[in-house]
Amino acid sequence: MGAQEIIVGIGGLVVHHNPIILTCLGLGSCVGVALYDKENHIGGLAHVMLPESKEYTGIRDDKNSIEKLNRYADVAIPTMIKDMVNIGAKKNNIRSKIVGGAQMFIQINDEFAIGKRNVITVKKILEENNIPIDAEETGGSKGRSMKFDTSNQEITVKSIHDEKII
Repeated sequence: MGAQEIIVGIGGLVVHHNPIILTCLGLGSCVGVALYDKENHIGGLAHVMLPESKEYTGIRDDKNSIEKLNRYADVAIPTMIKDMVNIGAKKNNIRSKIVGGAQMFIQINDEFAIGKRNVITVKKILEENNIPIDAEETGGSKGRSMKFDTSNQEITVKSIHDEKII
């Protein structure tokens, strides 16, 4: 019997001990951010929808719901790091892999290029937290899905005509 699989929906995040499969389906402009501490067997996955919460003040009117705030890279990644440390990860052991951030539609300017902005913000936040990116499958114009196997840190990335492991 294989490892349990959990689907991480848009704006969701899950942190767990091994072994588990964490899955993000339909990553268009969204970015799947996988974090892991290989030594302590702890992994997490966030399905980031938008770059920065401060740009979208309307969300805070909804009782400041943490579930809704986790849609944003600047909230989800630090939350995931904190949750991982709380269950035994060592911050200096945490590494990452990222998937998604496509430009699904023709954009007039970069302000509306949410996929590109998501990737830039995710990388910035990972760098600010001294978390290296071991692999990425980002950009382009195709949607993807990802399955993160926390037991071996492999991510299977599927798109309409392709499948690869990063």
